Amino acid sequence: MAKFIRKTLVTFTLVILVLSLSACSLFQSKVYEREAVLPNSSDAAFSVEFSTHGEQRAALTRTQAVALVERSVVAVMMEKTVNGKTSTSYGSGVIVDMNDTQNPLGENEFYLLTCHHVISGGGKITVYVPDMNCRNYTDEDYDDNFKFSGVIGEKSGEITLVGSDKKADVGVLKLDLTGTGVTKDQIVAAKAPVSGYEIVRGEDVFSVGNPSGKLPGTVSAGIVSYLNREVLIGSVGYMNLMQIDVQINPGSSGGGLFNMYGELVAITNAGNESYDGINYSIPYKTGGIEDNGFVNIAKQLIASKTADNFGYVSGRWALGITIASATTEMQVVNQILDVSQNSIAEDAGLLKGDIIVGAKYVTDDKEETAEIDALNQFDSVFYVLQKYFSTGDSFTLVVKRGTETVNVLVNITRDYIFCDTGVAVGQVPND
Repeated sequence: MAKFIRKTLVTFTLVILVLSLSACSLFQSKVYEREAVLPNSSDAAFSVEFSTHGEQRAALTRTQAVALVERSVVAVMMEKTVNGKTSTSYGSGVIVDMNDTQNPLGENEFYLLTCHHVISGGGKITVYVPDMNCRNYTDEDYDDNFKFSGVIGEKSGEITLVGSDKKADVGVLKLDLTGTGVTKDQIVAAKAPVSGYEIVRGEDVFSVGNPSGKLPGTVSAGIVSYLNREVLIGSVGYMNLMQIDVQINPGSSGGGLFNMYGELVAITNAGNESYDGINYSIPYKTGGIEDNGFVNIAKQLIASKTADNFGYVSGRWALGITIASATTEMQVVNQILDVSQNSIAEDAGLLKGDIIVGAKYVTDDKEETAEIDALNQFDSVFYVLQKYFSTGDSFTLVVKRGTETVNVLVNITRDYIFCDTGVAVGQVPND
């Protein structure tokens, strides 16, 4: 059984935020079994290089830094059709200079980083790359040579999915210029911080993004307010993020946060609707048990993609259930609406209709019990379980099944490698 620092799961002192992308929704992925054992993506990530400006670099003025990176940030439009209804949402993305040394990009291909929640669930995607005038992205007056499209989940088109990770809220796309009117020298790719660089509190930073979905190229300046802040982000869950006072608005998700060297230090992903000057971004690296910084996650997604699967991050696991997020006449919060085949939940005997009301687990040889009667409590409990429990560990879920209360032993017998915008891969580890 895993040993970890004791957490009081029923005490909620963390800030609950709203994702900065409006009209965004997350879809439960389906799980598919694969016979082949997939490689560890963290090992494969060593084959991916993220270019930097080199060790010799000098700090720039803010205007110089903005001029260096403003054409690295793109506007993103997603059109999703669910039950016959089409919705449109907006976000941002950053063109980056990365290369898989084992499977290098083609001459006219670039990687594009964005937030997982911007592209989650699939759908038609349109990416507006800054043109030479770099300002107008509307359909009426934008140069079509700089507008690219594709369908997330399909592997053809000018924009294709490489991989996406919900836990880190990082997605990677590929932009192909072949057959377009854009040349490679018209693309400006952002670069990572140099080796040994450490971002600090109080450091000057600025963002470039697409707030409201209609204001591309918007620059906002501020400082780094706090490092490794643990927060609950809407439907994504708990994350370790970098707190900034740079203004983040709906549509800014997936945009770039840069330092005064013109280096990409974070991906903006969350704004606070209740307080001014408290916003968040995904740093280039994080501390703690695992590195969920965008550099490490992007490298794993790129390195693990295959002809048959999108990229993934190793070590992820999930129950394989869909739960109700609100109480209606037909269901109550945390009621199981669906149990995926060949999932941990199915192995444990969880059933459709069960209502999750608690969890029991052992830490430091002492059993802990957490009551779950609200969705944020469910998110809190499973954040801790997914963070500290891994394959071979077990815990107990307490569920209401009809008029009975049942204790269900859950054994983490398999890892699930998710890419919920494409194919989700279920994998049973070797004995």
